[in-house]
Amino acid sequence: MRRILFSVTALVSLAACAHHSPLYRPEEEWNARVNQYTVDQAISEFGPPAEQTPLPAGGTVCQWHHQGKASTHTSTNEYSSRTTATQHHDTLILTFDTRNVLTHWVYNKE
Repeated sequence: MRRILFSVTALVSLAACAHHSPLYRPEEEWNARVNQYTVDQAISEFGPPAEQTPLPAGGTVCQWHHQGKASTHTSTNEYSSRTTATQHHDTLILTFDTRNVLTHWVYNKE
């Protein structure tokens, strides 16, 4: 019975950890967009950026933020059970050159 309870708990925990932000894209996809993806495409895909910073040499750094729902993780063993709550905060930072074309990207998940 304990083994079944542990297995169910582990599956629920894995499902809770499978959080995907609307800002997330695989690394390969972002790398393929460098030198091709425009600021207009980014705004169309993610909406207006939360922050936009002009660069001294031209170009722009745009940031999008996503605050995920709080999720809980329960770990159970033979002697105790512990639940931890976490809230995800994701940031997508895209740097565009003077032609408004993507030159660099960073995705942070906290």
